[in-house]
Amino acid sequence: MEQAEYYYYNKQYSDAIEKYQICIKNDPLQKNVISLKIADCYEYIGNKLLDDYYLYNINENLEKSLDNFKQSLFYDTKKPFIKDKIATIYDILGDSYAVSLNYSKAVNSYKLSLDYSYSSTVNGKLEKVNKQTINKKDEKKETSKKKPQKSGKSKSKKPKRSQSK
Repeated sequence: MEQAEYYYYNKQYSDAIEKYQICIKNDPLQKNVISLKIADCYEYIGNKLLDDYYLYNINENLEKSLDNFKQSLFYDTKKPFIKDKIATIYDILGDSYAVSLNYSKAVNSYKLSLDYSYSSTVNGKLEKVNKQTINKKDEKKETSKKKPQKSGKSKSKKPKRSQSK
C-alpha cells in the first residue's frame, strides 16, 4: 500500500492504479477504500487528458479522457460530477459528428450524453440533428424520383450474316 500511496501523492496515477489493484487482491477487506483511490486516479488522468484536449485540440485525448472517466465511475458510482464530464464529452463528440454530417453518430453521441446527464441544450441539438436526418432522407427520395427511368426497350441489333465460302 505504501508504494501505491507514494505514486498517488507524486501524481503518477497509472502506476498508483496498478499498485492499488494489487492491494485489493492482497487485502480484500480494504476494497471499498482502495476503490475510491483508484477512482480518484482515473479521474485525475481523465481531467489531464481533457485539459490537453481543450488546450491543444488533440481529439484522441477526448476518447481517452472518456475511458478514464468511465473507469472512475466504475470504481466510485457516487460521483455525479463525473457523469457530467462524461455527458460533456459525448456532447462534444456529437457536435464533431454533426459538423462532419455523420448524423447517425451524432444522434448516438447526444443520446449517450443525455443518458449520463440531462441537458436541454443537448436535447435541442438532438432534435435538430434528427430533423436534418429526416430532411436528408427526404432529399434522397426526391432525387431518386427525378432520375429518368430507363425504358425496358433495348436497341435491336441486326443479326450477323454468315459468310459463305
